Amino acid sequence: MPNEIRDRNVFILGAGFSVAAGAPLVNNFLDLARELYDNPTSDLDDGEREIFGKVFDFKQAMSRAREKMKIDLDNIENLFGLVEMQQRLKHLAPETRNATVYLIAKTIQLSLDQRGSRGRIAWQLNPKFGDTSSFPSSIESDTTNNRYFADMYDFFAGLIAGCYDCHDRRTWRQNTVITFNYDLVLDDALWRVGFRPEYHLEEAESDHGQAPAIAVLKLHGSTNWQVCSECKHIVISRSKATGFPLDYRLRSCHKCKKGHFQLLLVPPSWDKTEHQGLMRPVWEAASEALNRATRICIIGYSMPEADAFFKYLITLGLADNHQLYRLIVVNKDSGVTRQSLIPLDEPRCAFETLLNNRQGVIAQSIEARYRDLFESTFASRRFHYFGEGFEMFLGNGYVFPQLGRGELISSPNLYGG
Repeated sequence: MPNEIRDRNVFILGAGFSVAAGAPLVNNFLDLARELYDNPTSDLDDGEREIFGKVFDFKQAMSRAREKMKIDLDNIENLFGLVEMQQRLKHLAPETRNATVYLIAKTIQLSLDQRGSRGRIAWQLNPKFGDTSSFPSSIESDTTNNRYFADMYDFFAGLIAGCYDCHDRRTWRQNTVITFNYDLVLDDALWRVGFRPEYHLEEAESDHGQAPAIAVLKLHGSTNWQVCSECKHIVISRSKATGFPLDYRLRSCHKCKKGHFQLLLVPPSWDKTEHQGLMRPVWEAASEALNRATRICIIGYSMPEADAFFKYLITLGLADNHQLYRLIVVNKDSGVTRQSLIPLDEPRCAFETLLNNRQGVIAQSIEARYRDLFESTFASRRFHYFGEGFEMFLGNGYVFPQLGRGELISSPNLYGG
């Protein structure tokens, strides 16, 4: 059948995808949150400042463990994991977990709000084609010089929405996004180019209307998802919940009339089973997308060694995949870091000595980490690594044939930022 979907791209997004928009990374997240808390002129109201204080009080209480354990409490994933475990063990009031997810969402919101200019993509229309009718209306054009311009995220949103594909090929192509990010960087970009994110949350109430949908599977939740504390009814809004803090604090569930809404965010580490009932449809859709993918493109995800969830997800998703012929990883290489140093032929207890002496230590790059994940024949034939970052990836015309997309685009390049 000519219109049967046969060409399926799956894009997997990590924190590096949203960096250019101003989103914080794991290693500086709590520092940014602390700056907002300590700065009396920051955009936190009194109620939000109290919420942030609860989280920092918990962090201080946990610091006593450092007398016996090595744990990085400045890492937001570690702190969120501890909060989650404490509540699961009934040793912590729900208010502290609620405060933690609110701090995460609010810090993301304000970090994105404060970001200035970012990269834009310029391109020409491929001379073989003359059809620009599918280009989003938000795109700027200089028709005299056959040039088009878009914000880098709007450009990417248009790419996954098929706006730059030949019309006769769109009918048998499909693009799915799987993301570990809480932010709305991609979601907002899709709205700007005339599409809506389809989250695959069952029985969720939303105000998304009838715009064409692109599957965006947010494995750890989202800053525009709220869940009732009593009946677990989910409400999805177009904007982030923390944008109107007073409304968020006062809003109660109109369905059960008893509960209050909380942000639906899941820790990116440790055990996710408590959220299985709500998140299971999203995870199943992600596994199914990977199982049917013909290409996978992973952007801005460094694959930490401790993240077993990703490895299990991609293993299960690819177990019965017999049509995948390309796996692309896009990352920003930045040299050797403490996390990427691995001792050779030494016990783990000798790691600190080796690290300090810088002898017998080699750098395991992110590329090597991915290659180690895959079987050698698959890696040599189908694995492609792009280490110049997401912005340069979009500004490199070579990648579009690799993705099997964007025939209408010619000579793209990155400018601004």
